Amino acid sequence: MAHEARTSSSAGMTLLAPLLGASVLAIVALFGATMVLGLAVNHAADRREQRLVETAVRAAPPQAVQPALKDARLADRPEPGRLAAAIAPGEYLTWRSSTLGYDVLARMAPLVAGIAGFLAGWGYWMYRRTRRVAEELVASEAQAQHLSLHDPMTGLANRALFHDRLSMAMNNLARSGGVVAVFCIDLDRFKQVNDTLGHQAGDEFIREAAQRLAACCRKTDTVARLGGDEFAIVAPSAEGREGVQILADRIVHALSGRLELAGGQAVLSCSVGVSIVDDDFTDSDEAIRQADLALYRAKEEGRGRYTIYGEEMDEKARLRQQMEVELREALSDELLQVHYQPRFAADGRLESVEALARWNHPRRGMVSPAVFIPLAEESGLIHEIGEFIMREACRTAARRWPELILSVNVSPVELSRPDFLERTCAIMAEAGIDPHKVEIEITEGALLQDDEKTQSLLRTLRELGFTLALDDFGTGYSSLSYLHLYPVDRIKIDRSFVSNLGNAEVEKLVRAMIQLAQALDLEVTAEGVETADQHAALVSAGCNQLQGYFLGRPGEPEDIDALLKTRRKTSAAA
Repeated sequence: MAHEARTSSSAGMTLLAPLLGASVLAIVALFGATMVLGLAVNHAADRREQRLVETAVRAAPPQAVQPALKDARLADRPEPGRLAAAIAPGEYLTWRSSTLGYDVLARMAPLVAGIAGFLAGWGYWMYRRTRRVAEELVASEAQAQHLSLHDPMTGLANRALFHDRLSMAMNNLARSGGVVAVFCIDLDRFKQVNDTLGHQAGDEFIREAAQRLAACCRKTDTVARLGGDEFAIVAPSAEGREGVQILADRIVHALSGRLELAGGQAVLSCSVGVSIVDDDFTDSDEAIRQADLALYRAKEEGRGRYTIYGEEMDEKARLRQQMEVELREALSDELLQVHYQPRFAADGRLESVEALARWNHPRRGMVSPAVFIPLAEESGLIHEIGEFIMREACRTAARRWPELILSVNVSPVELSRPDFLERTCAIMAEAGIDPHKVEIEITEGALLQDDEKTQSLLRTLRELGFTLALDDFGTGYSSLSYLHLYPVDRIKIDRSFVSNLGNAEVEKLVRAMIQLAQALDLEVTAEGVETADQHAALVSAGCNQLQGYFLGRPGEPEDIDALLKTRRKTSAAA
């Protein structure tokens, strides 16, 4: 940048040089012209006076030239006749060159000096002005250069400068050896801050995170904001794996805790992926790819942590890519299935069934929804899979179990689809099922969007007769605050609470959830019930509905048919 500034300054002086040269030449030309004029006048006057004297001398006798006229000056320019008459006998005449030209110069000197002073002043003014313009140009170019390489919000390096510094670090590594570490950093749940507190608070959130991040690093490190809530660091001359771990741990701790923003409080946390390069075979793109893979693993493992890249991550990434291809094939080949898990009232009545997606892989066997549903959300296949599950479940329920409520899970990604409501209503009409017989389960992730579109969609669904249930209740950050904002009819207590019901503190928490739901006139379903003790504890706490392996495992439609048949016989016998 200093070189470019000097170049711009030189360019400004280059523009100034002709102006200064012209001024100097004008002054020199003025003085030269004046001198030439003076000399020309002197020369002409001398010639004229010489002719006058010669004429006068010829007109008078030689003995008439008197010494009295020795120093006579012909400044009055007498006529030859008068000059001859003035010469008395016995006198003589001498002639001296006229100074008329010098007189002219003397009279013109103030004017010439004034003009020269004006030109000199003008030249100096032009010099100062041009120099100031050149300096402003240098400053403007320096600012433009800075803005082209830095993020305007945080002042950190931008993507272009990050890649440039990374390339330099990799080149130095190839020449001199050592270690280069690349960090990819994402702020966890930043969209929630932006949506709930506003964009101004979101910008403040980003700036605070950037300041903390920069404070963690050395002057030789390059901290960059790549966009949104994505940051990156190039740490050349890193002190081995131990030094990288220390820096990563410092980053995670610095970017954690609560922040007081203009719109309220926000929780700050981050996920960090690290790539450590100590050879000259890894290029910049590969280092970034490795750090991205490590970042993805950190998010998978729960966020708020760092992960250092390992070769096994490549294998997992390849497996995910392969499974995505196979999932597309399974959808087109109709290899996906819908299983149903029964849900019972506290008194033991079979009230509803939950539709669950199953993937029977030809080589891997049954693939867990916890594996392929997130994959489907990332790849965009969730829309097709969700539509398939809802259509198949509605057809089956309408035909086989018209007396039961059908519960269908809907991903937040599906809710964001513009034509979700239209497609859902079309499926209901096609299957011939009443929306009052359908319950839509949503996760807190759908409510975290907290936008008017989502609120309007959920209210419209409820007005059409659908029941809305909030799944995995108690596992998020803001479930309680959303209960009075959204038209939710039921909450589902997550299995992580149910499985720890032997713990006194957990039992108090579960009872508090149930009491809260009752105070808000909400139904409560507990999922993951696997023992009789859990069942008894939940019923005594006031839980309306229970679901789990203790009561019934997910199965095919024939399994629900058999369960219903048994229940009907039992009811008839009673």
